[in-house]
Amino acid sequence: MSFWDPATGKWTIRGETDDLGYYRNAVVDPRRKLYVAVGQGFTETWTIDALGKFVPKHVRLATTGAREIEDGGNPGVDYDPVNDRIVAWKGGGDIYTLDIDTRVWTKHPALGTVVPGPANMNGTFGRFRYVPGLNVFVVVNTVDTNVFVYRLDSKPPRLLRRIDVKAPKASVETNTTGKLQVTAVFQDGSSFVATSGVTFSSLDPEVATVDEDGTFRAINPGQARLQASYTDPLTRRGLVGALELEVVPMAGDVVLDALKIQPASALKVLRGMSARYTAVGSFHRGADVFTRDVTCDATWNSDNPSIATVTGGTVQGRSEGGTTLHAKVGQVDAQAALEVILNATRELFALNFQPPGPPAVAGWEVADDSAFDAARGWGWQDAAGLQTRGDRNGTKDPRLASYVLTTGGKFRLQVPDGRYHVAASVGDNTFGSGLASVELAGAGIVYGVGAGNTAGAGIVEATGGKGLVFDVVGPINWLAVMPVNGLDFDEALAAAKTW
Repeated sequence: MSFWDPATGKWTIRGETDDLGYYRNAVVDPRRKLYVAVGQGFTETWTIDALGKFVPKHVRLATTGAREIEDGGNPGVDYDPVNDRIVAWKGGGDIYTLDIDTRVWTKHPALGTVVPGPANMNGTFGRFRYVPGLNVFVVVNTVDTNVFVYRLDSKPPRLLRRIDVKAPKASVETNTTGKLQVTAVFQDGSSFVATSGVTFSSLDPEVATVDEDGTFRAINPGQARLQASYTDPLTRRGLVGALELEVVPMAGDVVLDALKIQPASALKVLRGMSARYTAVGSFHRGADVFTRDVTCDATWNSDNPSIATVTGGTVQGRSEGGTTLHAKVGQVDAQAALEVILNATRELFALNFQPPGPPAVAGWEVADDSAFDAARGWGWQDAAGLQTRGDRNGTKDPRLASYVLTTGGKFRLQVPDGRYHVAASVGDNTFGSGLASVELAGAGIVYGVGAGNTAGAGIVEATGGKGLVFDVVGPINWLAVMPVNGLDFDEALAAAKTW
């Protein structure tokens, strides 16, 4: 089972399936996110809404009713969003509909004498199609016979007619924010507020910008055209709506209430290296509260320039030790502790999954199949039947020569609360492994399918003193974790390479 990304032109395998033959036709049910195949005596479905996480397994539906549509091969099949039905045809004037929820096929005999003849002997495939703008089905059976059009009922088509975009106010002041509301309006008179699947853009970003969730920020006085693009998943029809936002100068006094240095209050930088930090101010004007990047407005300094210097938010590590950074705007001063360290790997938890014994990779701790040990700080919990191997090919990367295999275990790393960079590798490069994954609280770190090894990375958060508990499926090769503290994670991983 694969999917194709038209933006990149890339095919990606997302799962494996049994050899089912090819005498069937299939269509996507976009409401339930199912891939529905009909033919060879059965109706089968695959769940496709979580392809990034799970191997899709086909389910053979226990259908009832007019099941004769399932006989034979490659009928015409499409989805009708007006009636929420799978609609099928395999010749003549009869049309069949399937209610996926009740799993009942219903036969709709022809009401007139103008009907297509027998279906093409090699199958109809995609030549039976629903046209949402007209609420009709069209069948093109052969190149030398008529084209036939069929209407299942007289309901008006549910076709996207326009996109309405609204702001809380038609006129806003500079340095204020707001949330756009997007409403999809259909030809049948229905409408709904779209909260997902919307793409926002600003044609005048020097006046106002808008982020991916529809929050706009007024920058300078003027007129800004803000757009929202939405595609109806049922009919795949997309439209763009827009509004003209007027930005006016801010009235009244703006007061800076607080200032902070980001990304963290306890920062690290390598000796001889530089890092970039920002200063963010919290302001109010009357009842309005907002934040703004004031890195360029702030006056920066370091308590001990021999350890680190800072200019415009860029820190240069001079010598090992600690100092305090200051970013000052007016009378408001933000402080952050900074430590200059010699080795990037000092902040890195580098774990190689291998059989118990001496480390197979220099500088990487051994993470075997033993249970969680609080004194050690890591181990498996709620996992049984773990298998540990150390006999795989790892000439280019010795971390890939071993793994711990689990069908669904939890690996715990005890760390203080905070945000962390995480990278991991999964897979068996000798025999393949099917699905393998590492997740934390539903957030994916890495997914791999099939032979070989796959690495991935992300940022996660430890809360409540629980540390980081990873859900692991399949073979895991290695795991690297580092606090988000200003150090470059890629540089730390590169520094940990000892082969």
